Amino acid sequence: MNIGLGCITQADIGFVGGYSPWFSSLPFLNINSMLNFKHLFLVSVALWSAVGMVRAQEFDPKQSYEIHTQNGLVLDNQESLDLGGKIFISKKEPHKESQVWNLIPCGDGCYSIVSPLTELGIDNSGNGSKECPVIQWDPNKENPNQQWRITALPNGNYLFTSVASGYNLGFPDAGLVAEPVYQLKPDAQKISQQWKIVKSNLKVVAEAFKTRSDNDWENERIFAVNKEEGRSTFVPFADTEEMKSDPSYTRPWIRNQSSRYLLLNGDWKFHWVKQPSERPVDFYKPGYDVSAWKEIPVPSNWEMLGYGTPIYTNITYPIRNNPPFIQGQRGYTVEKEPNAVGSYRREFSLPADWKNKEVFIHFDGVYSAMYLWINGKKVGYSQGANNDAEFNITQYVKPGKNILAVEVYRWSDGSYLEDQDMFRLSGIHRDVYLVATPKLRLRDVHLTSVISDRFDKADLCVKADVKNYGKSAVNASVRIALLDAGGRTLRTFTTAAGNLAAGNFGLQAKLLCNRFDRD
Repeated sequence: MNIGLGCITQADIGFVGGYSPWFSSLPFLNINSMLNFKHLFLVSVALWSAVGMVRAQEFDPKQSYEIHTQNGLVLDNQESLDLGGKIFISKKEPHKESQVWNLIPCGDGCYSIVSPLTELGIDNSGNGSKECPVIQWDPNKENPNQQWRITALPNGNYLFTSVASGYNLGFPDAGLVAEPVYQLKPDAQKISQQWKIVKSNLKVVAEAFKTRSDNDWENERIFAVNKEEGRSTFVPFADTEEMKSDPSYTRPWIRNQSSRYLLLNGDWKFHWVKQPSERPVDFYKPGYDVSAWKEIPVPSNWEMLGYGTPIYTNITYPIRNNPPFIQGQRGYTVEKEPNAVGSYRREFSLPADWKNKEVFIHFDGVYSAMYLWINGKKVGYSQGANNDAEFNITQYVKPGKNILAVEVYRWSDGSYLEDQDMFRLSGIHRDVYLVATPKLRLRDVHLTSVISDRFDKADLCVKADVKNYGKSAVNASVRIALLDAGGRTLRTFTTAAGNLAAGNFGLQAKLLCNRFDRD
């Protein structure tokens, strides 16, 4: 009697990555009627035990692991937070969090290899079946580039095989310290593609991702409160003669001396904390004593004056990548300075001839978000670190002394857009000033010109935006004059703005054109 025991192959037991155990090529066994069935039974049990060892590999996603080479080195991201950064093999160091990994199940025996320190996963780099360094990237267990099939070997080692490419996680044959880790053409017999998975007692607890916030600076729908609409920036003068006599008329790089302009640059009282919960919440109130506070020059960046830490980074966010929320990024300063807040205070007095004028405060630039109070009353909020922010403070100011308070946040949801290759600095970093305008105000103006082919004629087109902050204005008009460098009037033209009720605009988005001939 013949009894046949077929060979057990790689396909039968689901081995991947090119591994061929000793029994994968077991020859066909011919056993005659005198076969000792006890021996056959023992062989069968041994074979199926080996198969069970391969199939029963499960890893706890909450457990920390170290991934070792055969010569005692370990998988290490070297604490890098850079997207696209390489993974290395390094000497094992006690308590080094960059050498600890979580194995996150993806289904069907596959896992994502994620660093709890950086919260980045190991990615095969997306180059298909090609030998190349693996990289770290934002974790996504649905991405085949980050799915690794873990296969146990009879010698106690493991293969990590990329689902996307079929290549194995490995390293150059030399296996030297600080060599990068690759995906390599599968050859499970090579020690350079075999790893040991060792449980670690080091607990790296990641901060949970924020999912909600009541803060304006963590709400992408709020970037301006009670702030004036954007406009072209210019300073008003009392009249034409004052404008022409000002040094800035012929030298526009010089700061103007308009009687309708009050510069607020200088030394302000200042208080700095590393996070919002520590800020002096009531500092804006007139009765709050700031006499013991230090002073800071405005404009400036507070990091350059010893408050907090300048941060340089290129493509990697210095905050955790979880918009619109602001959370600390491991390895960056924001771990210890989660969202620094600077509180600014100063006093000012309005010129006597500003009575019955509209008064505006203008910030040329504040990193990254700011609240404004005048005389203890909240005026508004702004984001847009390199954009102008203008507020109408007419109803908040009074004759004599006024108290100005500004609360500045280093980070806001706008920081996700203000991300480029630069140092990250904070504070009121550009000019702050007041301007006074008539109740009937030329709020915005847009000038364009079209010059003839012979350069002897030009059409000057003016788009004017006039707003009435006072009582109804009857027969309002706009007069445009073209002056030469010496102040001589070359041409003028006037157009009607009509009757403007209180709070209404006139001539908005209307083009007023006139032709000027060369003399």
